[in-house]
Amino acid sequence: AMMLMSFYAGMRVGEIAALRLGDVVASDGSIKTEIQLSADQTKGDRARRVMFSEKLRKELAIYLKTIKRPEPEKPFFASQRNRDGFSANTLCQHFGIMYRRAGIDGGAATRCGPAGAVAAALAAGTRLGLLRPDFVFGLPAQFPGGLGGQRTLYPLCSS
Repeated sequence: AMMLMSFYAGMRVGEIAALRLGDVVASDGSIKTEIQLSADQTKGDRARRVMFSEKLRKELAIYLKTIKRPEPEKPFFASQRNRDGFSANTLCQHFGIMYRRAGIDGGAATRCGPAGAVAAALAAGTRLGLLRPDFVFGLPAQFPGGLGGQRTLYPLCSS
C-alpha cells in the first residue's frame, strides 16, 4: 500500500510517512477520494491536495482491514518499533529494499517512488522512451500507449 501511494498518488516518502488514519479515512470508514496535506506534511512547507484514484482507494480499503483499531490520530502505516509510525528515512530504506528485491538497483534507496524508479533506469542506461508508464509509474489510463508510443514492455534496468 505504501508503494502504491507513491506510484498512484505521486506522494513523496515523507508525505506517506506523515499520514494519519484521519487524513485518509472518512468518518464513515471509507477511503477519501482526495486528501489535503498540511504544510508540515510536505516538502517545501506548502499544503497540497492529493487525489486518490478508484484503484488506489480499493487497495487502501483492503489495507485498512488489517488495522485492528483504526483511530484517526494513529499513523496510517504503523511501525513495529515506533508508535508514531515510520520516519521518512526508514520508509525510504524500506522502498530501497523492495526495489533491490525486485532486481532494481542504482539510486532507489535514496530516491523513492517514481523518482527512484526513473533514477534507477537512467543509471542503468535505459532510454525512458522504451519504458511503459504502467510498468514504471502504474499509470496506464493516463498513457495507454506508453512513453514514446512503445507498446513493448522492457525490463526496468535493461541496458
